[in-house]
Amino acid sequence: MKRLTYILALLPLLFASCEKVIDFDMEETERFVVLNSRAETDSTISAHLTYSRFFLDNGTFENVTDATAWLDVNGTIYNGAHSSKGNYIFPYVPKPGDSLTMHVQVPGRDELTAAARMPLTAGISNLSYVAVHDSSVYEWEVYYTDRMNVTFTLSDPGSEENYYRLRVLWDDTALCHQWTDRFQDTLFEDQYDRWYTVYTIQDLSLVNNTDLGSLIDNENGQYDGSSLLFTDANINGKSHPILLQVHPPVDHGELLVSSHPNITIFVESLSRDYFLYLKTAMAQSDEGLNSFFTEPTRIHSNVHGGRGIFGAVSTSKATIRTTLKP
Repeated sequence: MKRLTYILALLPLLFASCEKVIDFDMEETERFVVLNSRAETDSTISAHLTYSRFFLDNGTFENVTDATAWLDVNGTIYNGAHSSKGNYIFPYVPKPGDSLTMHVQVPGRDELTAAARMPLTAGISNLSYVAVHDSSVYEWEVYYTDRMNVTFTLSDPGSEENYYRLRVLWDDTALCHQWTDRFQDTLFEDQYDRWYTVYTIQDLSLVNNTDLGSLIDNENGQYDGSSLLFTDANINGKSHPILLQVHPPVDHGELLVSSHPNITIFVESLSRDYFLYLKTAMAQSDEGLNSFFTEPTRIHSNVHGGRGIFGAVSTSKATIRTTLKP
């Protein structure tokens, strides 16, 4: 066991010094094989293999190009082929309910295995919207806040525990006001291509509903972002109405005032391991940005004999053509 010591010297008027000792195993400096794969119901399965590197090493990650990889799907074997840069392709498009086990053999190393089950898809129905155009006074000018109040019904399969990610795609050519030295009325076009946009949801049944931990600390159950992770703990087997306040993409200080977007709701049913991987990855990112003194979060992995994640996603989606007028 080796001891690594670092010293933090911040705000010298308040702190003389702040010292912390971290123990780490020298084996952690050795390189592991890292497998990253996301099985989806609309495409063949691929996996990316690399070697890990020590966190003090600023070099690039080395791709694994000499592995033998195969995929067991409900007892049937599909051999993987290396395409380029550590990417391996398996000739199979998974279906909900499939049991998948990925095997990787790198010369001179133990075999890697990772298992995932393709989750059942959720149902989306009753998709509708109401365009909202609010005006507010900012200093001497009037500006507008546009949004779509989007509602739909999520039908949760009751036969198993389900883990979800909710995303909203905004796809349109937008007309925008232009900022100069004063607020101008001139409109110009700005193309937004398949933009996963920000939305607000306030729903205690979905937000903060799991004992697996939460990224949102809000007693009102409100989430503002573009990628809500939730479980079916409070809606198991039910049809649950969902209301989203969908905010148009705004770039470089420009205010969107007229648009006719296609809005697509994506409800991704996630395997439990992939759900935990996303939660812990987002938690680590959030802690790193917002709390210098917070202990780092260990990223969840389901790869035995190495590192990484083998996740499974079954996606439901629904699209509605909208009109947002000033």
